[in-house]
Amino acid sequence: EKLQEAGAKLMSISGVDEDLRGILEQIATNAQDVLGAELVDLYEYNESRDDYRLPPVQVGRRNAKTVRKDEVHKDDVIWTIVESKKTIYEPDAQKTDFLIAPFQRQDQYKPKVRFVFREEIKSTAAAPLIVAGEVLGVLFANYRRSQTFSEQQKKLVDMFATQAANVIYNARRVRTLRVLENFGRSLTTSIGTSETEILSLIRDR
Repeated sequence: EKLQEAGAKLMSISGVDEDLRGILEQIATNAQDVLGAELVDLYEYNESRDDYRLPPVQVGRRNAKTVRKDEVHKDDVIWTIVESKKTIYEPDAQKTDFLIAPFQRQDQYKPKVRFVFREEIKSTAAAPLIVAGEVLGVLFANYRRSQTFSEQQKKLVDMFATQAANVIYNARRVRTLRVLENFGRSLTTSIGTSETEILSLIRDR
């Protein structure tokens, strides 16, 4: 039933936000509901440009003030997930080395305490959102109650991540097509203008 519910919820997502923010928010909200997580963090990622769209979409009541995040570093958990391209399931998050290791660098925005301690997280699942080998984002499902992550639960997370990745992929394609259509219309109306003006139009796109 949960598998069917997850599929139905993701299939119901519609609309194309200019920066996909609206779609990401729908995915994160559905993830919290379907996966039963207290906190969900969803990052969008552009692999070809190694670009993380920050801040992430966050769903769920936080104990601590949200930490400002302007860039991702190698000591951030999301970097580990993107690099490995593998889903991780940690039943005992507060004893998992890469979730609790001290930050390698400090700046004014780096928290003193890791996320799993700040938010009293007992268990964590983190899934890269992948289509055709390309990472489009990372979904974190965080639990304040201990999880065993049964095979059925893992199957649910994996299936949700796969469908969420497809939703993001399709939304990006639609957005790209719209940009190209608008560019085509603008170029068509530019007939008769000077070469300099046309080149300027292309650069603006």
